[in-house]
Amino acid sequence: MSGDVRATRVDTAALLPELCRQVPSLVEFLSPGSLGLLAATSVQMRQVVQPLVTKISFKQEDLFVEVDFGVLKNASWSGLQQLSLHTHRLCPQTMPVVVSADLARLTKLDFCHSEMRWQTVSILAQGRCPLLQHLDLSFTCFGHKGVAELVKGKWPHLQFLSLHSCYLSHQALAHLRQAAWPELRELMLGGTPITSGHAFEQDGGSKAIAELVRCHWPKLESLNLNNTCIAAEGVAVLKQGSWPNLKKLMLSRNHLSTTAHLVNDEWPFLSHLNLSNALHSVSIADLIWIYQVVL
Repeated sequence: MSGDVRATRVDTAALLPELCRQVPSLVEFLSPGSLGLLAATSVQMRQVVQPLVTKISFKQEDLFVEVDFGVLKNASWSGLQQLSLHTHRLCPQTMPVVVSADLARLTKLDFCHSEMRWQTVSILAQGRCPLLQHLDLSFTCFGHKGVAELVKGKWPHLQFLSLHSCYLSHQALAHLRQAAWPELRELMLGGTPITSGHAFEQDGGSKAIAELVRCHWPKLESLNLNNTCIAAEGVAVLKQGSWPNLKKLMLSRNHLSTTAHLVNDEWPFLSHLNLSNALHSVSIADLIWIYQVVL
């Protein structure tokens, strides 16, 4: 049996007794001692229901409204597998509450569109989620200092990591080399430029990609570099990546004038290559090669 809990502003599991205290007209109808019995019943219900809950989603519409995550800390969620915290402000004071919860069976953690500082990421990396497989940090924009902290996370089963639209620099990609994620299969880095230097000092992404190809992920199957301002210089470096199981490479909305640099015998399983809105001018030889790869 599984459950799906969607919460917004929940303080503790003693919500029902507290509600009764705030409604005098309702309390008047209760017999003496019944309020204590109601509280005890609430605790018993919590003990029965919580182990059955596999997913908790904190729905948040306004980034500037604080949310109390006490419901996580003040309870034991032994069966929790998925935790979604979309569009939240996760400050260094809030994150300890989240990671101190019983997340021993957690496999999916979603912080997409949340506001996170590098100090917050540091606390996240210290959390105990030994079974974590899916981590979504899209649109969090915590900078290269945050990535330096992120790679300290001990997640040996991590298979999916999204840093989409996080404005990564070559410094951030350099930190990724230190990560111990041997099971990583899908990495999303697209959405924003990863070129080094100022906007007027474009290097085609070669410096950033040079850091990326040093990462050793033997099981990597999908790499998303859409809309990262990669040019021919970056592509020439990209083919040096030693990812023998790579099947899917996303390079759409970049600035490629050729794909010849992508020929790599170390990617024998590559079957999906997305170059939409990326090629400005290609030769017949390039088009034939693209046709063969896609097929």
